[in-house]
Amino acid sequence: MSSMGGVNRAVFSAQRTLESRGTEVVAFHAVGTGGRAMEETIEQGLIDGVLDLVTHEVTDTCWALLRWRTLEIGGSRREGIPQVVVPGCVDFIAFSPPDRVPGEMRGRPVFFHTPEVAIVRTNASEMTAVGRRWRRS
Repeated sequence: MSSMGGVNRAVFSAQRTLESRGTEVVAFHAVGTGGRAMEETIEQGLIDGVLDLVTHEVTDTCWALLRWRTLEIGGSRREGIPQVVVPGCVDFIAFSPPDRVPGEMRGRPVFFHTPEVAIVRTNASEMTAVGRRWRRS
């Protein structure tokens, strides 16, 4: 299962439900390395199903901010295992360090998640680009 603070309630609720039914849940924090670790674990055949609640890394990939996550959303499609995909946290772009926020985005509200990470809300055209890129995957 992918996770991130923006959807913690859903992550914890899903985890409780799945574990109460005897399913072991492994959570991967969707910050670039977490998505890649999830994909590698899937490729190794260690995962039986994917609950991808946070696909934020796809948004960052659209702006070439990271290359860890493929656009196949969790790799489960190519591995043939069941998946549930939710577009969680795709409505922002994370920049680290904050001075990497491009000039054209600096007029927008910026949320400083930590001193090292600035989050900028995507606009309508950027969300359209994410949707088009995702649809092609």
